Amino acid sequence: MSLRTLEMPNQSFPPAGLRRPTDLQEPASPFRRVFLSAYRLYCSRQFLSFVFFGGTAAAVNLAVGWLLYSGYFGINTPYELGVVIGASSGLFVNFALNYKFTFKFHGRSAIAQLRSFVGVSAIGIVLTEVIASELHKMSMDFTSGLPVSREFAAHVCAVGLVTFYSFAAHHYLTFNVGFRARLAQLFLRRFR
Repeated sequence: MSLRTLEMPNQSFPPAGLRRPTDLQEPASPFRRVFLSAYRLYCSRQFLSFVFFGGTAAAVNLAVGWLLYSGYFGINTPYELGVVIGASSGLFVNFALNYKFTFKFHGRSAIAQLRSFVGVSAIGIVLTEVIASELHKMSMDFTSGLPVSREFAAHVCAVGLVTFYSFAAHHYLTFNVGFRARLAQLFLRRFR
C-alpha cells in the first residue's frame, strides 16, 4: 500500500455519520449557557476598559452627588436628588470615554448611540437611586469603623452594582444595533 492510498483529500475526519466526542456530550443547560456568556462578557479586556473609564465617570458622579447632599458648600439638596444629579453628570463623561476608547461600533451614528446611551443610563440612574436609597434606609450601619457617611457608602455600593447592568446594556444595545433592532430580533425570533 502506498502513501497515496492512505491520503483521503476529499473526505473529512471523522467520516460522515460518525460523531466527534464533543458531539456526544449533552447540550448545555440554559443556566450553563447564561453563565458562560456572562463569564465571557465580564472577563474581557473590553469590560476592564469599561470599568477603567467608568471609574472616571463614577468619580464625577460621586463627587457631584456628595457636594450636593453633604451641604459642604452650603448647598443642601435632598439625598435622592443629589444622587440623580451626580449620576447624570457622570453620564456624559462616561459616554465620551467609552465611545472613543472602549466600544468601536460604527454601524450607527454617534448621535444614535448617544440616544441609546441616555436611555440605558436613565435606567441605570433609576437603579442607582433605588439601590442607594434602600441601602441608606437599612437599619444596620455597615460603615462602622469607616471614615465615610452611611449615605456616601450606600451611594458607592449602588454605583458598583449598577456597573454590571450598564456594561451589558451598553455592550448589547448602545454601542451595537440599538433598542429597536434588538426588540425586532426578539419579536421575530419569538414568532418564527
